[in-house]
Amino acid sequence: MTDNSTSNRSISFTVRPSCESDLEQVRAFLQPFVEQRKILRRTRAELAALLNTGFVAEVDGLLIGFGAIEIYSKKLAEIQC
Repeated sequence: MTDNSTSNRSISFTVRPSCESDLEQVRAFLQPFVEQRKILRRTRAELAALLNTGFVAEVDGLLIGFGAIEIYSKKLAEIQC
C-alpha cells in the first residue's frame, strides 16, 4: 500500500515592497519564465519602474516571488509578473 497523503508542513515567508536593490535578484528570478515564454521580456528600465509598485516574497533572504501592479489610472490597474 502506498501512502499518497501530503504533508501539512508550513513554510514561513515574508512579503515586502520591492526596492531598487532588488533589481538583479528580480531579473534572475524572472529569467526562466521569460525563456519559457510564460512572461514578457522586460528591459532593465521597465523592471526598475515595476519595482516602484512591486512586492517580493522571501524565505531566509532568498527571493521566491515577485509581483507588481501597473497603475494606468484611478480606475484601472494590472497585476504583472
